[in-house]
Amino acid sequence: MALRTALKTNKLVVAAVLLFAGWMAITALQVFETMNAVTLGNEVIGQGGMSGVIGLLVMAGTGGLLLLLYSELGETDPAPEPFPPETGDRRS
Repeated sequence: MALRTALKTNKLVVAAVLLFAGWMAITALQVFETMNAVTLGNEVIGQGGMSGVIGLLVMAGTGGLLLLLYSELGETDPAPEPFPPETGDRRS
């Protein structure tokens, strides 16, 4: 609930997160296009296949965290309980 409120009140943070997600998607495509065949045991100078796979896995994990952040914005439950708790019998 606090995360949703914070992001709704600060549109600049939401724009920055969306721009970061777009940049990361473009970078993942570039890594996929430039990586060589995935082979183990060969000495490769430059961007090899295994380093490309590891980079894509890291970017996929970060993208998953961004999706988790986005899914938290739509959640309504559990909402925080009011404080102090309201009781049934109020005495004036």
